[in-house]
Amino acid sequence: MPLHKRYDMVKLLLDGCFQGYRRRLRDKGLEMDVDELWHDLMEAALEADRQWPGDTGPDWERAVLQNVEARLQTM
Repeated sequence: MPLHKRYDMVKLLLDGCFQGYRRRLRDKGLEMDVDELWHDLMEAALEADRQWPGDTGPDWERAVLQNVEARLQTM
């Protein structure tokens, strides 16, 4: 799959979860610049995608989201 298509898939996957992440942080009393949050989470998602050996699918999606969750835990 071309790299730009994988980037788009990562972006769509993260976009679907982004509002929930913002809400969870806000509920914990953690305010953060939205642009900074998006950048950090997108970086984590792309990092997981680069390490993924195969094509996209449910396992890929889980791996990407787990990496994003791990990044969120460290914030």
